[in-house]
Amino acid sequence: MKVKFFSFIGLLISFAAIFIVLPLSADYVLLGFITQVIFTVIIFFSVYAVAENKTTFVIALLLAVPSVLIHWIESLDNSSLLQVIDIIFSIILYCYISYILLLYIFHKTAVTLNVIYGAISVYMLLGLIWASAFTLLELLAPGSFSGLPHPTPDTTIAEQVNFHMRSMFYYSYVTLTTLGYGNIAPSTLAGNALAASEAVIGQLFVTVLIARFVGLHISYQKQANEKSTIRKPPL
Repeated sequence: MKVKFFSFIGLLISFAAIFIVLPLSADYVLLGFITQVIFTVIIFFSVYAVAENKTTFVIALLLAVPSVLIHWIESLDNSSLLQVIDIIFSIILYCYISYILLLYIFHKTAVTLNVIYGAISVYMLLGLIWASAFTLLELLAPGSFSGLPHPTPDTTIAEQVNFHMRSMFYYSYVTLTTLGYGNIAPSTLAGNALAASEAVIGQLFVTVLIARFVGLHISYQKQANEKSTIRKPPL
């Protein structure tokens, strides 16, 4: 239980940090480096969250190690192939961690702090999954999204990915919450499909989760009342 608690807290703190640091990383080189470190920390706590089960831990580790290694190697090597591989590994890892955490959440019979923190962590990971997918699509098919700021011609591929990731990170969470300011929008069928799927899954997640939590609370109150009635001494 302590593993889950500290991993969830670590994830939430890391996400809070990335929301603050990422928008500023374009103007300060040091913050750009710190952003890379925070993304690595997110991967660490994601793996740590499933460490209680040996099988899930090993699978998560096998996905995380290549992702982290490629992530740091690509900063030194201007290779589009490495960028694509890094994003793909990250998406698979985040999807796997989200799946395991969802199993944990929906197998619980009571709403605890761990369950709440876990649900928030999954929601944040969903946004990161789609932010990575949007970035990958724009990298493979430039022009898939309109309203994106354009990097300078001398920008390296690694810098382009980081450049797009800042915009897609914002766009993903705006889409996930169905806020949709409209300053960035998909302009291809693939972009439309990705954006629509995130909006639908984001709403379904919140709806199903609230229904689950309410059901667990009602069940808990019912059991508590039954126990109270049984223990109540006869008049």
